[in-house]
Amino acid sequence: MTRIASEHAGSYRRTMELTYDILHAVEPKSSLAGVVRPFTAGLIVLNVIAVMLESVQSIEASFGRELHLFDMVSVAIFSIEYLLRLWSSPVGRPELPPLLARLRYAFSFFGMVDLLAVAPFYLHTLFVTDLRVVRGLRLLRLERLLLLGRYSKGLRMLGRAVSRTRSELYASFAVIAMMLLISSTVVYYLEHEAQPDKFANIPESLWWGVITLTSVGYGDVYPTTAVGKLFGGIIALLGLGLAALPSGLIASGFVAEFKEEKEALEDPEGHVRCPACGHAFKVDESVAIAAPAAGVPAPATATAAATAPATAATP
Repeated sequence: MTRIASEHAGSYRRTMELTYDILHAVEPKSSLAGVVRPFTAGLIVLNVIAVMLESVQSIEASFGRELHLFDMVSVAIFSIEYLLRLWSSPVGRPELPPLLARLRYAFSFFGMVDLLAVAPFYLHTLFVTDLRVVRGLRLLRLERLLLLGRYSKGLRMLGRAVSRTRSELYASFAVIAMMLLISSTVVYYLEHEAQPDKFANIPESLWWGVITLTSVGYGDVYPTTAVGKLFGGIIALLGLGLAALPSGLIASGFVAEFKEEKEALEDPEGHVRCPACGHAFKVDESVAIAAPAAGVPAPATATAAATAPATAATP
């Protein structure tokens, strides 16, 4: 009995580790991940397209039943995926008790995203009957688009770039907010008498500040006095730099993330480690053939390529 229980526990653990590798691992080892992940990503895209098609009345009238059925199937798949992710999450947190590890995942960013991806359907089906609330819940289904972030390496790098520059981003947004309030207040006092309908108060003047600082300029609200035009021109020029400040910070963070990831594939001796097989190579630029690092066997293809010229030159 003890041996059977031990084998059962080992099988249970292996299944959990395989599930974690397929659904959670950044670099999965299982070939099943190459099937499950593209399928899930494609299903997410199809769900977003379905939400957009539902807003077309003619399509909704003709294919509303089919779209609802597709939503039910999608929710079933996303629900199973969420439960499997929740169940296998202790593999990634071996230092924590299983219950605590699952709670950590449930309240993480992607854990909340997974839950919100299916919650609107169940809320609509079980509790909500108000049509206005139903429309809001349907709109929440677009949140499933955020799930694509875990399947895209570039989006993950972008998220880390935003995270590493968050303090600078907070500072830049604070400066933009101050400029918005100052410019809106000043233009209100400059233009209120000339255009009381357009600049009735400071809160309404904020709209002019937003479209001017962002260099959008819809043309629905603009200064007409000479001093107001001069002030508006100055704010527009300042807005060119201020609006580009957050994007520049994110771009610098993205470049830093890319550089760190590239350096992570190299060891201190200049060897490059293949992200696919894990072999370490030292690149000989003069020959353009990767020589294996000390203690690491070279793949057969690389050995054959290196010895081929010598064999051909032997009489």
